[in-house]
Amino acid sequence: MPTPNRLPPNTRIALAAAVLLLAFALLYAALAWRAVRTEQISRKQTVLEIAQKATNSYFVELEAAIEDMVDDLLAGPGLADPVRTAGIIRRFKQLHPSFTAVNLLAPDGTILASELAPERATLPRIRQVRGPSWVDFLAKLTPQTKFDLGRPLKATIAPGWFFPMRYVIRGPDGQPQAFISATLSADVLQRFWSDAPVVARSSLGLIRDDGYLISLFPAPPQADQDAVYRSPRTGIVPRGGSGAERSGYAEGASSILDVPGGYAWQRLQNYPVTMFVATPLSEYRQAWWQAVRVPFALILLLAVAGWLALRVVHQRESALAAERRRTEEALAEKRLAERANRTKTEFMARMSHELRTPLNAILGFAQILQRDTPRTLVPEQKRELEHVLHAGHHLLSLIDDLLDLSRVEAGTLALQLGAVDLLDVLRDAMGQVATQAEAQGVSLDLTPPPRPLPPVRADRTRLRQVVLNLLSNAIKYNRRGGRVALGAALDEGRLRLTVRDTGVGLSAAQLTQLFEPFNRLGREGSGIQGTGIGLLITRSLVEAMDGELTVASEEGVGSEFRVTLPLALTAAAGEAGPDSVPPDDAPGEGAVLYIDDDEVNRILMQSYLGVRPKVRLALAASGPEGLAMARAAPPDLLLIDMMMPGMNGLEVLAAVRADAGLRKLPCLAISANAMPDEIETARRAGFDGYLVKPIAVDALLHEIDRRLAPAATQRQAQSA
Repeated sequence: MPTPNRLPPNTRIALAAAVLLLAFALLYAALAWRAVRTEQISRKQTVLEIAQKATNSYFVELEAAIEDMVDDLLAGPGLADPVRTAGIIRRFKQLHPSFTAVNLLAPDGTILASELAPERATLPRIRQVRGPSWVDFLAKLTPQTKFDLGRPLKATIAPGWFFPMRYVIRGPDGQPQAFISATLSADVLQRFWSDAPVVARSSLGLIRDDGYLISLFPAPPQADQDAVYRSPRTGIVPRGGSGAERSGYAEGASSILDVPGGYAWQRLQNYPVTMFVATPLSEYRQAWWQAVRVPFALILLLAVAGWLALRVVHQRESALAAERRRTEEALAEKRLAERANRTKTEFMARMSHELRTPLNAILGFAQILQRDTPRTLVPEQKRELEHVLHAGHHLLSLIDDLLDLSRVEAGTLALQLGAVDLLDVLRDAMGQVATQAEAQGVSLDLTPPPRPLPPVRADRTRLRQVVLNLLSNAIKYNRRGGRVALGAALDEGRLRLTVRDTGVGLSAAQLTQLFEPFNRLGREGSGIQGTGIGLLITRSLVEAMDGELTVASEEGVGSEFRVTLPLALTAAAGEAGPDSVPPDDAPGEGAVLYIDDDEVNRILMQSYLGVRPKVRLALAASGPEGLAMARAAPPDLLLIDMMMPGMNGLEVLAAVRADAGLRKLPCLAISANAMPDEIETARRAGFDGYLVKPIAVDALLHEIDRRLAPAATQRQAQSA
């Protein structure tokens, strides 16, 4: 039988990663939707509680005022004196101008006395009420009826809709003797609710049990009062009566909003009407999208980086198998870590760790390929390898930006200030963005100063980060054939750096929002990559170095960013920056034990130390196994991963320091957690150093050489 066709290993790995990413995205989307929906419902219920209490109190006050007027009407001669009756009604109307009309009606609807608002005083008077609202009221009148919020009615002699508040005046026999009908404009409650904390794009309203609206604020777009109040509402109508729930929430279609919406309602305490807050479901979806778009972008970046890595190392079958396991494990760990996040700081720490772990393998194997096989790769493979490194470092820079933002907000940003040559940093940064500028068709120009400039006092790494961000923005938001000009000059005892572009520029309104986090100033749909936090971090870094960042821009012409920094007190501008690594003058010699539960990381460490033939590397897959190996054959240096199941790095270190034969052993922590608190915790626990993943090969080799040097010197002295 012919062997069935099987997908190539690369394709199987890509499909597995795609499925995991899709599952994680769906899970995250579902959890985000649940959180957004819960928040929207909670906000509506809060508004509803406030408005319900205020409206109920308002109606109670009006009802009490009408009762007082009725007491005055029934006192003395009662309703027999029409002049006295008219005077009482007139005085009541003057004291309560919110009523558009106050009428005293006979049981058959004849108007016995009437008082209109001043603007309606000249209109013709009607003698008898016969409208559908009055007929409906009489049909539902019971011996227990005392006060009623009537069905909306449209005036026959004046424009507008009204709803009547009717009070039943009963005789000694309990039969209706007369009625007070005090009408309010349908928009009076809209004015009353105008200052309420209404949820965005929501409507607040009152509805009767028969489905007629009493008031709605704001009304749906392009809906006049006739459309709102003429007919009862259909679909989901929030209302409750005897035996029904007094409050609740439902979602669906209703003629209240004319679109599917969510409705939270609560029965007024003293009246047979229901108050509700209605929000279109599209508002829920908009809020959900705002919550998930940044995590989805990070997931997409991770997927692209993994795909590029698979293309480069597809000929190395052993590396492919390890990469597949690493990808699956990293995605599973990332999904669990994402679900466990509860606070912003914890989220940033876990996100950094889970992204740095796969990046450690991606960048590590890429660096090994670049170092070990430069002559065996064809030019196309070299370019693809450079793309992998570029994409990996770009993703790493995005992670660092998010961490920097967290550190800036927490006030824990650490700087290593020293004398720095600004022009050297500018040339370095221009070299890094030269490819980007060429691809965009933008020229870069550095105007040399007329005489040498003194060094500035700054953190070299952070200053380069500032310059790179300004240059990258100037290129991204420029026009093809545009120009970016850099300059540096002394300015009143400080050094001023300028970055000027010929791009689209910024309006006055955009300048006021320039440093707001995650605000891309309307460029979200432009197709230009960005997170909206780069300039905020840039300004924070400049200010942390006792500098100032200012901007001037003209829409359609371009923008100019100016950075001013203090001068250094010494002239040690040529010293190495904090990101520099001394050369490997003395390769290390000795025994190293590396404890890590991740097989990919152990394979990667073997590849790293392959360039140190005199270093004997032993590997352990767990804390207990590593302790057993260290006690059996003590190494010269112990490398410990911090995040291991069962026994983590801190617990392994505690066991080493408690062992008399191992307590002086130098120990280095290796972790993808770059949060300052975690690093400080490791140092206080007794670690001699802390390396953050992804690990730079040169930095790792230098640290190992430095830590092995004392043991090698001691062995040489003993042999002599």
